[in-house]
Amino acid sequence: MNNKNPKRLMSITLMALSIVLFIMGAGMASLSTKYEDRMVGLGMIGAAALSYAEGAFIWSGAIKDDLNEVQIRKLNTDLDNIKKR
Repeated sequence: MNNKNPKRLMSITLMALSIVLFIMGAGMASLSTKYEDRMVGLGMIGAAALSYAEGAFIWSGAIKDDLNEVQIRKLNTDLDNIKKR
C-alpha cells in the first residue's frame, strides 16, 4: 500500500465499514420481527451501498493522483485519437 496517499487509506476504511454496516443491516432486516426494525435494517443496507460507492469514488481519485504527468498526457492523447475515429 502506498502510504504517501491518504485518500487510499480513507477509501479502504469506508469500504470496510460499509461491508460491516451491510452485514448488520442484513441481519436486522432478516431476523427482526417488528416492521420498523426491518425498515431500519433496509435503510442500513442502503447506507452501506452509498458508503461503498463513495469509497470507490475516492479510490478512483487516489489512483488518478498516482499517475504521473507523462501517463496523463498519454491517456489524453489516446482519448483524443479514439474521439477522432
